Amino acid sequence: MRLAIGAAVLLLCCGLVSAAPKLREYKDGKEASDAAKELGSMNGNSRKALFQQWKQNNGKDYADNSAADRAAFAAWSDNLDAVVEHNKKSGVKFFKGLSAYSDLTFAEFKDKWLMPDRPVSDIPVVPSAKKFSPGGSRKLKQTPPLEFDWRARGVVPPARNQGGCGACWAFAGLGAMEIKARIDGTQLNPDLSEQQIVDCAGGGVGANGFGSYGCNGGWSNDAYGYVAKLQAVKETAYPYTGVTGTCRDTSVSLDGSLTMTAQPGFQGVINSAQAIMQAVSSTGPVSHYFNVQDSFYYYSGGIYQASQCTADTYNHAMIIVGYNATAGIGSPDSYFIVRNSWGNWGVDGGYIKPSSVSSTIASAPHSLINGYKNVLAVAVETDYSFPLAEKVKAYLADPFAFASTDAPAAGSGDAPAAAAAAAPEEEEEDEDMGFSLFD
Repeated sequence: MRLAIGAAVLLLCCGLVSAAPKLREYKDGKEASDAAKELGSMNGNSRKALFQQWKQNNGKDYADNSAADRAAFAAWSDNLDAVVEHNKKSGVKFFKGLSAYSDLTFAEFKDKWLMPDRPVSDIPVVPSAKKFSPGGSRKLKQTPPLEFDWRARGVVPPARNQGGCGACWAFAGLGAMEIKARIDGTQLNPDLSEQQIVDCAGGGVGANGFGSYGCNGGWSNDAYGYVAKLQAVKETAYPYTGVTGTCRDTSVSLDGSLTMTAQPGFQGVINSAQAIMQAVSSTGPVSHYFNVQDSFYYYSGGIYQASQCTADTYNHAMIIVGYNATAGIGSPDSYFIVRNSWGNWGVDGGYIKPSSVSSTIASAPHSLINGYKNVLAVAVETDYSFPLAEKVKAYLADPFAFASTDAPAAGSGDAPAAAAAAAPEEEEEDEDMGFSLFD
Protein backbone atom coordinates (compact mmCIF):
# COMPACT_ATOMS: atom_id res chain seq x y z
CA MET A 1 0.00 0.00 0.00
CA ARG A 2 2.84 2.37 0.90
CA LEU A 3 4.55 1.65 -2.43
CA ALA A 4 1.33 2.24 -4.34
CA ILE A 5 0.78 5.59 -2.67
CA GLY A 6 4.37 6.56 -3.36
CA ALA A 7 3.96 5.66 -7.03
CA ALA A 8 0.79 7.72 -7.24
CA VAL A 9 2.52 10.72 -5.71
CA LEU A 10 5.46 10.26 -8.07
CA LEU A 11 3.16 10.16 -11.09
CA LEU A 12 1.33 13.26 -9.90
CA CYS A 13 4.59 15.09 -9.39
CA CYS A 14 5.81 14.04 -12.81
CA GLY A 15 2.59 15.34 -14.29
CA LEU A 16 3.11 18.69 -12.61
CA VAL A 17 6.69 18.91 -13.79
CA SER A 18 5.83 18.05 -17.40
CA ALA A 19 3.11 20.69 -17.72
CA ALA A 20 4.41 23.50 -19.95
CA PRO A 21 3.16 27.08 -20.12
CA LYS A 22 0.95 27.95 -23.05
CA LEU A 23 2.88 29.38 -25.99
CA ARG A 24 0.13 30.60 -28.34
CA GLU A 25 -3.52 31.36 -29.06
CA TYR A 26 -4.42 33.20 -25.88
CA LYS A 27 -8.12 33.79 -25.20
CA ASP A 28 -7.68 36.97 -23.13
CA GLY A 29 -5.18 39.30 -21.51
CA LYS A 30 -5.05 37.44 -18.21
CA GLU A 31 -4.15 34.16 -19.88
CA ALA A 32 -1.46 35.87 -21.96
CA SER A 33 -0.08 37.77 -18.96
CA ASP A 34 0.00 34.69 -16.71
CA ALA A 35 1.85 32.72 -19.38
CA ALA A 36 4.30 35.61 -19.86
CA LYS A 37 5.14 35.64 -16.16
CA GLU A 38 5.78 31.90 -16.14
CA LEU A 39 7.82 31.98 -19.34
CA GLY A 40 9.83 34.97 -18.16
CA SER A 41 10.84 33.22 -14.94
CA MET A 42 12.33 30.18 -16.69
CA ASN A 43 16.02 29.46 -16.29
CA GLY A 44 18.26 28.40 -19.17
CA ASN A 45 17.73 24.67 -18.76
CA SER A 46 13.95 25.02 -18.54
CA ARG A 47 13.93 27.19 -21.64
CA LYS A 48 16.03 24.65 -23.54
CA ALA A 49 13.67 21.86 -22.48
CA LEU A 50 10.69 23.91 -23.65
CA PHE A 51 12.41 24.43 -27.00
CA GLN A 52 12.88 20.68 -27.36
CA GLN A 53 9.19 20.17 -26.68
CA TRP A 54 8.30 22.90 -29.19
CA LYS A 55 10.50 21.18 -31.80
CA GLN A 56 8.72 17.89 -31.27
CA ASN A 57 5.27 19.47 -31.40
CA ASN A 58 6.08 21.25 -34.66
CA GLY A 59 7.90 18.45 -36.47
CA LYS A 60 11.34 20.08 -36.56
CA ASP A 61 13.91 17.52 -37.61
CA TYR A 62 17.27 19.28 -37.31
CA ALA A 63 19.66 17.34 -35.08
CA ASP A 64 20.18 18.40 -31.49
CA ASN A 65 23.14 20.74 -31.01
CA SER A 66 23.78 20.98 -34.75
CA ALA A 67 24.54 24.36 -36.29
CA ALA A 68 20.95 24.55 -37.52
CA ASP A 69 19.66 23.65 -34.05
CA ARG A 70 21.76 26.33 -32.36
CA ALA A 71 20.66 29.00 -34.84
CA ALA A 72 17.04 27.95 -34.46
CA PHE A 73 17.24 28.07 -30.66
CA ALA A 74 18.79 31.54 -30.75
CA ALA A 75 15.97 32.84 -32.96
CA TRP A 76 13.33 30.99 -30.95
CA SER A 77 14.68 32.35 -27.68
CA ASP A 78 14.70 35.93 -28.99
CA ASN A 79 11.13 35.47 -30.22
CA LEU A 80 10.11 34.11 -26.81
CA ASP A 81 11.59 37.22 -25.19
CA ALA A 82 9.52 39.41 -27.54
CA VAL A 83 6.37 37.46 -26.65
CA VAL A 84 6.99 37.81 -22.91
CA GLU A 85 7.83 41.52 -23.15
CA HIS A 86 4.64 42.30 -25.08
CA ASN A 87 2.18 40.11 -23.20
CA LYS A 88 3.20 41.27 -19.73
CA LYS A 89 2.10 44.82 -20.59
CA SER A 90 -1.31 45.90 -19.35
CA GLY A 91 -4.02 47.03 -21.75
CA VAL A 92 -2.68 45.39 -24.90
CA LYS A 93 -5.38 44.58 -27.47
CA PHE A 94 -3.66 41.64 -29.10
CA PHE A 95 -1.32 38.96 -27.84
CA LYS A 96 1.90 37.56 -29.20
CA GLY A 97 2.80 33.89 -29.28
CA LEU A 98 5.12 31.31 -30.79
CA SER A 99 4.04 29.62 -34.00
CA ALA A 100 5.54 26.81 -36.07
CA TYR A 101 7.81 29.47 -37.64
CA SER A 102 9.30 30.84 -34.43
CA ASP A 103 12.71 29.28 -35.10
CA LEU A 104 13.16 32.00 -37.71
CA THR A 105 13.85 35.67 -37.20
CA PHE A 106 11.25 37.93 -38.76
CA ALA A 107 13.78 38.90 -41.43
CA GLU A 108 14.27 35.22 -42.32
CA PHE A 109 10.54 34.57 -42.31
CA LYS A 110 9.87 37.61 -44.45
CA ASP A 111 12.44 36.47 -47.00
CA LYS A 112 10.88 33.00 -47.30
CA TRP A 113 7.17 33.53 -46.78
CA LEU A 114 6.26 37.05 -47.88
CA MET A 115 6.27 38.72 -51.26
CA PRO A 116 9.06 41.22 -51.83
CA ASP A 117 7.87 44.67 -50.82
CA ARG A 118 6.21 46.22 -53.83
CA PRO A 119 4.94 49.78 -54.29
CA VAL A 120 1.21 50.33 -54.16
CA SER A 121 1.47 51.93 -57.60
CA ASP A 122 2.21 48.47 -59.05
CA ILE A 123 -1.26 47.18 -58.19
CA PRO A 124 -3.55 47.05 -61.25
CA VAL A 125 -5.96 49.96 -61.11
CA VAL A 126 -9.67 49.33 -60.65
CA PRO A 127 -11.66 52.29 -62.04
CA SER A 128 -13.46 54.17 -59.26
CA ALA A 129 -16.78 53.82 -61.08
CA LYS A 130 -16.57 50.08 -60.58
CA LYS A 131 -15.66 50.08 -56.91
CA PHE A 132 -17.93 48.42 -54.40
CA SER A 133 -19.22 51.24 -52.19
CA PRO A 134 -21.95 51.81 -49.58
CA GLY A 135 -25.26 52.96 -51.04
CA GLY A 136 -24.24 52.03 -54.57
CA SER A 137 -27.15 49.68 -55.16
CA ARG A 138 -30.38 48.46 -53.65
CA LYS A 139 -28.57 45.73 -51.75
CA LEU A 140 -25.81 48.02 -50.54
CA LYS A 141 -28.20 50.67 -49.25
CA GLN A 142 -29.11 48.22 -46.53
CA THR A 143 -27.08 48.47 -43.33
CA PRO A 144 -24.83 45.40 -43.03
CA PRO A 145 -25.43 43.13 -40.04
CA LEU A 146 -23.29 43.92 -37.02
CA GLU A 147 -21.51 40.59 -37.30
CA PHE A 148 -21.08 38.11 -40.11
CA ASP A 149 -18.90 35.05 -40.61
CA TRP A 150 -18.97 32.80 -43.68
CA ARG A 151 -17.30 30.07 -41.62
CA ALA A 152 -20.50 29.68 -39.60
CA ARG A 153 -22.31 28.87 -42.85
CA GLY A 154 -20.02 25.96 -43.64
CA VAL A 155 -18.58 27.39 -46.85
CA VAL A 156 -14.99 28.18 -45.80
CA PRO A 157 -12.47 25.31 -46.09
CA PRO A 158 -9.46 25.08 -43.77
CA ALA A 159 -6.63 27.56 -44.21
CA ARG A 160 -4.06 26.51 -46.81
CA ASN A 161 -0.29 26.58 -46.40
CA GLN A 162 1.76 28.39 -49.04
CA GLY A 163 5.11 27.24 -47.61
CA GLY A 164 8.28 29.19 -48.27
CA CYS A 165 6.93 30.74 -51.47
CA GLY A 166 5.51 34.25 -51.84
CA ALA A 167 2.39 32.95 -53.59
CA CYS A 168 -0.13 34.43 -51.16
CA TRP A 169 -1.68 36.35 -54.09
CA ALA A 170 -2.63 33.04 -55.75
CA PHE A 171 -3.95 31.58 -52.49
CA ALA A 172 -6.01 34.72 -51.80
CA GLY A 173 -7.49 34.73 -55.30
CA LEU A 174 -8.28 31.02 -55.62
CA GLY A 175 -9.36 30.81 -51.99
CA ALA A 176 -11.99 33.48 -52.55
CA MET A 177 -13.23 31.63 -55.64
CA GLU A 178 -13.45 28.35 -53.75
CA ILE A 179 -15.51 29.97 -51.01
CA LYS A 180 -17.71 31.81 -53.52
CA ALA A 181 -18.39 28.54 -55.34
CA ARG A 182 -19.78 27.12 -52.12
CA ILE A 183 -21.78 30.27 -51.40
CA ASP A 184 -23.35 30.10 -54.85
CA GLY A 185 -24.46 26.53 -54.26
CA THR A 186 -22.29 24.65 -56.73
CA GLN A 187 -22.49 20.90 -56.27
CA LEU A 188 -18.73 20.46 -56.08
CA ASN A 189 -16.50 21.64 -53.25
CA PRO A 190 -13.36 22.44 -55.22
CA ASP A 191 -9.81 22.42 -53.91
CA LEU A 192 -8.21 24.28 -56.79
CA SER A 193 -4.55 24.24 -57.80
CA GLU A 194 -2.58 27.26 -56.61
CA GLN A 195 0.47 25.81 -58.35
CA GLN A 196 -1.27 26.18 -61.70
CA ILE A 197 -1.75 29.89 -61.01
CA VAL A 198 1.83 30.30 -59.74
CA ASP A 199 3.25 28.64 -62.87
CA CYS A 200 0.86 29.92 -65.51
CA ALA A 201 -0.07 33.43 -64.34
CA GLY A 202 3.17 34.07 -62.50
CA GLY A 203 5.83 34.07 -65.17
CA GLY A 204 6.39 37.82 -65.16
CA VAL A 205 4.98 40.66 -67.21
CA GLY A 206 3.51 39.37 -70.45
CA ALA A 207 3.40 35.70 -69.45
CA ASN A 208 0.11 34.35 -70.79
CA GLY A 209 -1.14 37.92 -70.69
CA PHE A 210 -0.54 38.26 -66.93
CA GLY A 211 2.06 40.09 -64.89
CA SER A 212 2.56 38.27 -61.60
CA TYR A 213 5.85 36.71 -60.52
CA GLY A 214 5.11 33.29 -59.06
CA CYS A 215 6.83 32.84 -55.71
CA ASN A 216 8.13 36.39 -55.95
CA GLY A 217 4.70 37.93 -55.55
CA GLY A 218 1.81 39.07 -57.66
CA TRP A 219 -1.84 40.10 -57.71
CA SER A 220 -5.02 38.21 -56.95
CA ASN A 221 -6.47 39.96 -60.00
CA ASP A 222 -4.29 37.66 -62.11
CA ALA A 223 -5.67 34.58 -60.37
CA TYR A 224 -9.21 35.68 -61.22
CA GLY A 225 -8.25 36.65 -64.74
CA TYR A 226 -6.39 33.42 -65.49
CA VAL A 227 -9.28 31.23 -64.36
CA ALA A 228 -11.68 33.35 -66.39
CA LYS A 229 -9.54 33.14 -69.51
CA LEU A 230 -8.69 29.45 -69.26
CA GLN A 231 -9.73 27.10 -66.46
CA ALA A 232 -8.83 26.00 -62.97
CA VAL A 233 -7.89 22.44 -62.21
CA LYS A 234 -8.01 20.51 -58.97
CA GLU A 235 -5.11 20.42 -56.56
CA THR A 236 -4.79 16.67 -57.09
CA ALA A 237 -4.29 17.21 -60.82
CA TYR A 238 -1.66 19.94 -60.44
CA PRO A 239 -0.10 19.53 -56.96
CA TYR A 240 1.55 22.34 -55.06
CA THR A 241 5.36 22.37 -55.04
CA GLY A 242 6.07 25.77 -53.52
CA VAL A 243 8.43 26.84 -56.32
CA THR A 244 7.76 28.66 -59.57
CA GLY A 245 7.70 26.08 -62.36
CA THR A 246 6.92 25.79 -66.05
CA CYS A 247 3.25 26.11 -66.93
CA ARG A 248 1.74 22.75 -67.79
CA ASP A 249 -0.65 22.49 -70.72
CA THR A 250 -4.17 22.71 -69.31
CA SER A 251 -5.87 23.12 -72.68
CA VAL A 252 -6.39 19.37 -72.58
CA SER A 253 -7.94 17.59 -69.65
CA LEU A 254 -5.44 16.62 -66.99
CA ASP A 255 -5.94 13.43 -65.06
CA GLY A 256 -8.41 14.22 -62.29
CA SER A 257 -9.04 17.74 -63.54
CA LEU A 258 -12.11 19.81 -62.80
CA THR A 259 -13.31 22.11 -65.55
CA MET A 260 -14.24 25.31 -63.78
CA THR A 261 -14.59 28.64 -65.46
CA ALA A 262 -15.22 31.66 -63.28
CA GLN A 263 -17.27 34.68 -64.16
CA PRO A 264 -14.41 37.02 -64.97
CA GLY A 265 -15.73 39.65 -62.61
CA PHE A 266 -14.23 41.36 -59.63
CA GLN A 267 -14.56 44.79 -58.16
CA GLY A 268 -12.51 47.15 -56.13
CA VAL A 269 -13.76 47.90 -52.64
CA ILE A 270 -13.41 51.48 -51.47
CA ASN A 271 -11.31 52.33 -48.41
CA SER A 272 -14.11 52.03 -45.91
CA ALA A 273 -14.69 49.46 -43.17
CA GLN A 274 -18.42 49.64 -43.85
CA ALA A 275 -17.88 48.98 -47.56
CA ILE A 276 -15.86 45.86 -46.80
CA MET A 277 -18.49 44.67 -44.35
CA GLN A 278 -21.24 45.19 -46.91
CA ALA A 279 -19.21 43.44 -49.60
CA VAL A 280 -18.50 40.45 -47.37
CA SER A 281 -22.03 40.04 -45.99
CA SER A 282 -23.95 40.68 -49.22
CA THR A 283 -21.68 39.08 -51.81
CA GLY A 284 -18.74 37.04 -50.57
CA PRO A 285 -15.12 36.99 -49.44
CA VAL A 286 -12.76 39.85 -50.22
CA SER A 287 -9.16 39.24 -51.33
CA HIS A 288 -7.02 41.93 -49.81
CA TYR A 289 -3.43 43.17 -49.94
CA PHE A 290 -1.56 43.81 -46.69
CA ASN A 291 1.73 45.14 -45.41
CA VAL A 292 2.99 42.63 -42.85
CA GLN A 293 5.41 43.74 -40.14
CA ASP A 294 6.97 41.89 -37.23
CA SER A 295 4.08 42.40 -34.79
CA PHE A 296 1.81 40.64 -37.28
CA TYR A 297 4.25 37.72 -37.44
CA TYR A 298 3.80 37.13 -33.69
CA TYR A 299 -0.01 37.42 -33.66
CA SER A 300 -1.68 34.83 -31.45
CA GLY A 301 -4.96 36.25 -30.19
CA GLY A 302 -6.97 39.39 -29.54
CA ILE A 303 -7.72 42.28 -31.90
CA TYR A 304 -4.66 43.17 -33.94
CA GLN A 305 -3.54 46.77 -34.30
CA ALA A 306 -0.19 47.75 -35.76
CA SER A 307 1.74 50.49 -34.02
CA GLN A 308 3.07 51.74 -37.33
CA CYS A 309 2.80 50.67 -40.93
CA THR A 310 3.74 52.06 -44.31
CA ALA A 311 0.94 52.77 -46.75
CA ASP A 312 3.37 52.84 -49.67
CA THR A 313 4.16 49.14 -50.06
CA TYR A 314 2.52 45.75 -49.67
CA ASN A 315 3.96 42.26 -49.21
CA HIS A 316 1.07 39.89 -48.52
CA ALA A 317 -2.49 39.00 -49.53
CA MET A 318 -5.23 37.25 -47.55
CA ILE A 319 -9.01 36.71 -47.55
CA ILE A 320 -11.55 38.59 -45.44
CA VAL A 321 -14.35 36.12 -44.65
CA GLY A 322 -16.22 37.95 -41.92
CA TYR A 323 -16.25 40.65 -39.28
CA ASN A 324 -17.62 41.63 -35.88
CA ALA A 325 -18.82 45.19 -35.35
CA THR A 326 -21.06 44.63 -32.33
CA ALA A 327 -18.98 47.24 -30.50
CA GLY A 328 -19.74 49.72 -33.29
CA ILE A 329 -18.00 50.21 -36.63
CA GLY A 330 -16.05 53.11 -35.17
CA SER A 331 -14.87 51.15 -32.15
CA PRO A 332 -11.32 49.76 -31.88
CA ASP A 333 -12.95 46.57 -30.60
CA SER A 334 -14.56 45.88 -33.98
CA TYR A 335 -12.56 43.63 -36.28
CA PHE A 336 -12.39 41.71 -39.53
CA ILE A 337 -12.01 37.92 -39.69
CA VAL A 338 -9.17 37.17 -42.08
CA ARG A 339 -7.98 33.78 -43.35
CA ASN A 340 -4.24 33.54 -43.87
CA SER A 341 -2.30 30.97 -45.92
CA TRP A 342 0.33 29.98 -43.34
CA GLY A 343 -1.37 26.81 -42.14
CA ASN A 344 -2.20 26.57 -38.42
CA TRP A 345 -0.94 30.05 -37.55
CA GLY A 346 -2.61 32.81 -35.55
CA VAL A 347 -5.95 31.69 -34.08
CA ASP A 348 -8.77 29.35 -35.07
CA GLY A 349 -6.53 27.31 -37.36
CA GLY A 350 -5.04 30.08 -39.48
CA TYR A 351 -6.82 33.40 -38.85
CA ILE A 352 -6.11 36.93 -37.67
CA LYS A 353 -8.60 39.51 -36.38
CA PRO A 354 -7.39 43.00 -37.31
CA SER A 355 -9.21 46.04 -35.95
CA SER A 356 -11.57 47.74 -38.39
CA VAL A 357 -11.46 51.28 -37.01
CA SER A 358 -10.61 54.10 -39.39
CA SER A 359 -7.48 55.04 -37.46
CA THR A 360 -6.23 51.49 -37.98
CA ILE A 361 -7.25 51.66 -41.62
CA ALA A 362 -4.57 54.30 -42.00
CA SER A 363 -1.84 52.32 -40.27
CA ALA A 364 -2.44 48.58 -39.99
CA PRO A 365 -1.82 45.86 -42.59
CA HIS A 366 -5.45 45.21 -43.45
CA SER A 367 -6.03 48.92 -43.79
CA LEU A 368 -3.83 49.35 -46.79
CA ILE A 369 -7.16 49.54 -48.42
CA ASN A 370 -6.31 53.22 -48.74
CA GLY A 371 -4.01 52.42 -51.62
CA TYR A 372 -4.80 48.81 -52.31
CA LYS A 373 -7.47 47.70 -54.71
CA ASN A 374 -9.32 44.88 -52.98
CA VAL A 375 -10.73 42.36 -55.41
CA LEU A 376 -14.04 40.66 -54.96
CA ALA A 377 -14.86 37.36 -56.66
CA VAL A 378 -18.27 37.71 -58.30
CA ALA A 379 -19.04 34.05 -58.96
CA VAL A 380 -17.70 30.64 -59.85
CA GLU A 381 -19.74 28.11 -61.78
CA THR A 382 -18.95 24.65 -63.08
CA ASP A 383 -19.29 22.88 -66.41
CA TYR A 384 -19.95 25.73 -68.81
CA SER A 385 -20.70 24.16 -72.18
CA PHE A 386 -21.19 27.16 -74.45
CA PRO A 387 -18.37 28.85 -76.42
CA LEU A 388 -16.57 31.49 -74.38
CA ALA A 389 -13.93 32.68 -76.81
CA GLU A 390 -15.56 35.87 -78.10
CA LYS A 391 -16.90 36.98 -74.75
CA VAL A 392 -13.61 36.28 -73.01
CA LYS A 393 -11.80 38.17 -75.74
CA ALA A 394 -14.06 41.17 -75.24
CA TYR A 395 -13.63 40.98 -71.48
CA LEU A 396 -9.85 40.80 -71.63
CA ALA A 397 -9.69 43.71 -74.06
CA ASP A 398 -11.47 46.03 -71.62
CA PRO A 399 -13.07 44.36 -68.57
CA PHE A 400 -14.67 47.48 -67.21
CA ALA A 401 -16.25 48.44 -70.51
CA PHE A 402 -17.75 44.99 -70.89
CA ALA A 403 -21.50 45.51 -70.41
CA SER A 404 -23.72 42.91 -68.81
CA THR A 405 -26.12 43.39 -71.74
CA ASP A 406 -23.55 41.62 -73.93
CA ALA A 407 -23.91 38.44 -71.89
CA PRO A 408 -26.34 35.62 -72.66
CA ALA A 409 -29.88 36.37 -71.56
CA ALA A 410 -31.03 34.60 -68.44
CA GLY A 411 -32.88 31.44 -69.32
CA SER A 412 -31.62 31.46 -72.92
CA GLY A 413 -30.09 28.03 -72.48
CA ASP A 414 -26.55 29.36 -72.79
CA ALA A 415 -25.90 30.11 -69.13
CA PRO A 416 -25.99 27.54 -66.36
CA ALA A 417 -29.18 27.19 -64.40
CA ALA A 418 -27.60 28.70 -61.29
CA ALA A 419 -26.66 31.88 -63.16
CA ALA A 420 -30.09 32.11 -64.76
CA ALA A 421 -31.82 31.71 -61.42
CA ALA A 422 -29.73 34.49 -59.91
CA ALA A 423 -30.20 36.88 -62.83
CA PRO A 424 -33.41 38.68 -61.76
CA GLU A 425 -31.86 39.89 -58.50
CA GLU A 426 -28.50 40.78 -60.01
CA GLU A 427 -29.78 42.61 -63.09
CA GLU A 428 -31.06 45.43 -60.93
CA GLU A 429 -27.62 45.92 -59.42
CA ASP A 430 -25.22 45.42 -62.34
CA GLU A 431 -24.87 49.09 -63.14
CA ASP A 432 -23.72 49.98 -59.65
CA MET A 433 -22.05 46.81 -58.46
CA GLY A 434 -19.79 46.31 -61.47
CA PHE A 435 -19.68 44.02 -64.45
CA SER A 436 -20.13 40.31 -64.67
CA LEU A 437 -19.85 38.18 -67.74
CA PHE A 438 -22.78 35.82 -67.43
CA ASP A 439 -25.45 37.63 -65.41
